[in-house]
Amino acid sequence: MDFYGFNSKSSFNPSLFDPFKHGASGFGGALQGGAAAALPHSLVLDSEKGELVKAPARVGKKGVSEAKALAALKNHSEAERRRRERINAHLSTLRGLVPCTEKMDKAALLAAVISQVKELKKDALESSKGFLIPVDDDEVKVEPYVIGAGDGTISVKASVCCEYRSEHLSDLREALDSLHLKMVKAEIATLGNRVKNVFVLTSFKKDSNDANTEAYELLASSVHQVLSSVLDKASPSPEYSPRTTLPSKRQRLSYFDKIDTSSSSSRKIMEGGSGKSILQFAPFQSSVDEGFWHRLCSLKLNKFGVDDSPVPITGFYAPCSHSQVSNHLTLMAESLPSDSSEESSVQAVSRGNRNRCSVPGIIYNTNTVEGFHALDKQGLLKAEAQKIWEDVRSGKALEDSSVLSRFLLISFADLKKWSFHYWFAFPALVLEPPATLVNLRPASQCFSSEEAESVSAAFNEWRNSYLTADVPFFLVHIDSNSHATIKHLKDWETSQSADDGHKLLFGFYDPCHLPNHPGWPLRNLLALAGSRWDLKSVHFLCYRESRGFADLGLSLVGEAMITIPPGWRNHGHVLNAVGWELNKGRKVPRIISLAKSMDPTRLAISAADLNLKLMRWRALPSLNLNSLSSLKCLLLGAGTLGCQVARMLMAWGVRNITLVDNGRVAMSNPLRQSLYTLDDCLNGGEYKATAAVNSLKRIFPAVEAEGVIMAIPMPGHPVPSQEEQSVLDDCRRLDDLIDSHNVVFLLTDTRESRWLPSLLCANTNKITITAALGFDSFLVMRHGAGPCSSSHDSKTEAENSLSADMSNLGLTNGNGGKRLGCYFCNDVVAPIDSTSNRTLDQQCTVTRPGLALIASALAVELLVGILHHPHGIFAEGEVVNSSNSGSSEQPLGILPHQIRGSLAQFSQMTLVGHSSDSCTACCGTVVSEYRKRGMEFILQAINHPTYLEDLTGLTELMKSASKFELDWDDGTDEDDDDLVEV
Repeated sequence: MDFYGFNSKSSFNPSLFDPFKHGASGFGGALQGGAAAALPHSLVLDSEKGELVKAPARVGKKGVSEAKALAALKNHSEAERRRRERINAHLSTLRGLVPCTEKMDKAALLAAVISQVKELKKDALESSKGFLIPVDDDEVKVEPYVIGAGDGTISVKASVCCEYRSEHLSDLREALDSLHLKMVKAEIATLGNRVKNVFVLTSFKKDSNDANTEAYELLASSVHQVLSSVLDKASPSPEYSPRTTLPSKRQRLSYFDKIDTSSSSSRKIMEGGSGKSILQFAPFQSSVDEGFWHRLCSLKLNKFGVDDSPVPITGFYAPCSHSQVSNHLTLMAESLPSDSSEESSVQAVSRGNRNRCSVPGIIYNTNTVEGFHALDKQGLLKAEAQKIWEDVRSGKALEDSSVLSRFLLISFADLKKWSFHYWFAFPALVLEPPATLVNLRPASQCFSSEEAESVSAAFNEWRNSYLTADVPFFLVHIDSNSHATIKHLKDWETSQSADDGHKLLFGFYDPCHLPNHPGWPLRNLLALAGSRWDLKSVHFLCYRESRGFADLGLSLVGEAMITIPPGWRNHGHVLNAVGWELNKGRKVPRIISLAKSMDPTRLAISAADLNLKLMRWRALPSLNLNSLSSLKCLLLGAGTLGCQVARMLMAWGVRNITLVDNGRVAMSNPLRQSLYTLDDCLNGGEYKATAAVNSLKRIFPAVEAEGVIMAIPMPGHPVPSQEEQSVLDDCRRLDDLIDSHNVVFLLTDTRESRWLPSLLCANTNKITITAALGFDSFLVMRHGAGPCSSSHDSKTEAENSLSADMSNLGLTNGNGGKRLGCYFCNDVVAPIDSTSNRTLDQQCTVTRPGLALIASALAVELLVGILHHPHGIFAEGEVVNSSNSGSSEQPLGILPHQIRGSLAQFSQMTLVGHSSDSCTACCGTVVSEYRKRGMEFILQAINHPTYLEDLTGLTELMKSASKFELDWDDGTDEDDDDLVEV
């Protein structure tokens, strides 16, 4: 309990000085009102006694504020109270750890707790015997292990304990694979963030006389070394690394002096007691940009198709530029050939870029995932390695050293899911026996200050030159005057014949950052040096840089002893090769999916075009997708037919659609008209044109759809004088719409609503498709070209040129053949009002539900046929099995004029109907009258039902037909001269 007391010799009452009983005023009042109003001393808190004691007062010029002294006293006492509460809480916790501690003092309690913790630790150690439990310290242990096989092999049991890292297991696998030992047993245990791995390793079978103490020591040293290297990676810095058994510094020896292998045996992976370490290389790592996969998909769809032949590609890498991060070999969009030609793409790869050394490669892209897995991977790797060997023997590698880093990529592109299976290989020629490492140190330790300065300057000049910046292999020549020069590999002979005091190193751009291992490109460089110039000892320099300049502290200089296998001299010898990239320590391919990272609209466009592009692989190579995607289609009517035609057009790749309709969505529409839902019917119904466009954009966001709310003027439906201007505006707007589109679909419910669009399309020579429905029958037809071989703009046509154009109006098309008819060419009456005085079943389009889908699909297929026919709109009508069908010549088959079908009989027929000189919509008389009078003519045709019949001669034709009498032959007269053909 905290308390404040006073010295017993004090003459003051302690209660008067209780700061919690009296306020500041009370305290001051006691001092002022007492006998000691002017005290020669002040009160302070004795920290040892816990009491207020007298102290000499320090009176300055202004004196001491008694209120401030009291506030400080209160603060101090409060802090002391909180401290004691914390101590008491900790003591309560400790009392809960051991029994019967109620009467123990503090010292006894602490002693009991410490004793209890020691006992628990001892029990934990005893109980953990036989179990694999990580310890707190980082450690590597290697001890003998007896398997009992008795075959002369040597086995060791190795364990490594450290903090867990994401790369820990892959680093372990890489390190142990480099020893070429057989793993008999492996265990792993984790506790918190600590991990412990135990391995039982055995050497390959040897003669019995090798199984001695010296061989075991070499094996144990090798295992200890590689596991310690894994431990070093997990250590944050050298001073915190538990490397008590390994030297923390390398010997600073002259690079060109011989190294005493016995003095550096603890740094080497020993093999067979030879006293030399096997040279180990850091594998190449790959990185693929998303643009590469997008270009590959484009080439697969638009150019390669089912052709899975290998394709040359280009990869890029640069020397390491960071002490902790290696550079990868990267593939980008420009790594692949362009859509036009492979050669142009290869030549277009920019050269002289210091950050991108281009190396040749090849890709095998299979058509199926089964084909990808079935590839002979080892055979492909050896084939690419053989190419490298041929380049070495022929001398091509000296002219273009990038071929030494040739690579291989196998892949499968799932174009539907935008996922890619792929696997890289970096072929490396295998030296047998392996190259041994004599010495490897930072370059800064191998050169004198003059040499280091000259080497850095030479590298900076080499890297800044457009001609040499991306040359990945080279020679480093240092003369007796410490002057360095960077040369091409082909200059080796001339450099070798220089003065005796020179130094010559084989250099390469090293993408690896590891301080104890050179990068993968060194493997084939050693093979080149050994086979080309018969070198046994090769001095090399691993060039690395920092911030764009040579970094000799990061770069490595080493010496390797190599032996070229005798079989390499034989032309028919098959070389061994390695180089398949590991995926998280395993030899398996990688898989990447771009679907989640892609924009949904772009993904939808790609998926929509996929089916069309696949058609061109085999079934329809001549399919012109560009003509379909650039087409502008005008759909007159957004009902049952209009909804289906719009969807079929999008399926064929049409991206620009305009729908014209003035109706609203009714409750009966959504079941038959696929673009509408119940929500479109609420609140009186949405306009069909607007609702249809919104639905199209939800289905396919990339579509350019527009809805036009407008009624089509119709003959037989007289217009009041007050509405004439509005109707004429609609006519002009419809004319503008037809003029701005390439194709017009007539999909309205009534015959008379098709008349004005038919006339306008005939006048402008637009492709026109009509689809009409009965109860169980349908008609799909394409209108023939207009009566003029070329379209004319009546809005800008001068009156004085009209007579010249009239001579072109007729019944023949632009090719001289007979012109095909339109929807009204078979009529002998003008279109009239077909909706008045009709029952409900006659007013509605009552058809069998499946009829509209059939007719809509045929209408769109008919359009695609026209676009791919060489004569287009002027193509003649073809029927099945006709002599002039030409179906064998056209990729889409015949191109009919009319298709009439019946669901009652499940039948379909193709017909041909030629144009009529009395047609109320497309004959030369009607078109010329429209061009001459314009909107005045249309208004007269609308208000006067018999005007079109009188104009085209149908009135006279009907009169003459009513007077015509047939003289039937009774069959007795064999003379047929009097017969009349009707």
